[in-house]
Amino acid sequence: MAKRSRLLALLLLLTCGAVIVEFANHRSTSGILVETNRAGEINVQWPVADGLTGRMLLNLKSNQPLIRSFGFSKPDGTIQPIMESVDPVMALTIGERDPVKAAAAYQQMVFFENPRERPHHTYPVQLTKNRVTVTNNGSRTTLIIGDAVAGSFKGDFRLTFYRNSPLVRAEYVLTTDE
Repeated sequence: MAKRSRLLALLLLLTCGAVIVEFANHRSTSGILVETNRAGEINVQWPVADGLTGRMLLNLKSNQPLIRSFGFSKPDGTIQPIMESVDPVMALTIGERDPVKAAAAYQQMVFFENPRERPHHTYPVQLTKNRVTVTNNGSRTTLIIGDAVAGSFKGDFRLTFYRNSPLVRAEYVLTTDE
């Protein structure tokens, strides 16, 4: 039984170019199709509405934009692209809090604080496409792409697709030990 589980886990790890794509936590019951190809790409297709399918093609090759194409296809097969050759870009500003405002804050929540008035540094978030994990929860599927680094923060980039919705959630999830 343990041998069979290891073999199944090995089969669920597929290589997409030099990037390992792990499907161990993905079930087809989400209604969202995720496939890899030998060109180092991931193809995601999901139902958006009656007769409309969302399509996103991700490029996992280094030094190339992550999102090769994103759009929708109609029942006749024609694809209406929304964007092509796009990289997710984010900057993270790390600074100091105003100790007076922080002490007076309600449950550590400070509004109207301007970090540019105190020492700070802004870092571009660098995404290295070296691993992908595909997970799903009910009718949504998430692709976790790592690694992402900005200053002392580390984490990943996530794309969440929702069955029967044209919306795609794109977010960097970062943490620090500082």
